[in-house]
Amino acid sequence: MPKSSNYTEEQLQNAIDTFRKNPTLKITSLSQEFKVPYAIVYERLNGKKSRTMRVPLNRVLNDSQEKAIKMWIHQMNVNFYPLTIEHIEAAVN
Repeated sequence: MPKSSNYTEEQLQNAIDTFRKNPTLKITSLSQEFKVPYAIVYERLNGKKSRTMRVPLNRVLNDSQEKAIKMWIHQMNVNFYPLTIEHIEAAVN
């Protein structure tokens, strides 16, 4: 299970805003002041996006295919035909 973060996005944004206003400040002192991990502040300042903002790399289906599968699953459910994982995997592949 991933570690939960002990900081908020607001704390991180405040640290980044402070650095942008005064680039001579050290990232270490900012991370301590705003209680955000050094690596997170450093990565964000260098353009790395948060995990929620990144594009997923392991998607098997595009959006329209996913929508079609969802509609098919729903229709089968309405018709009282329970699908198994094997049915869904076969439809996706």
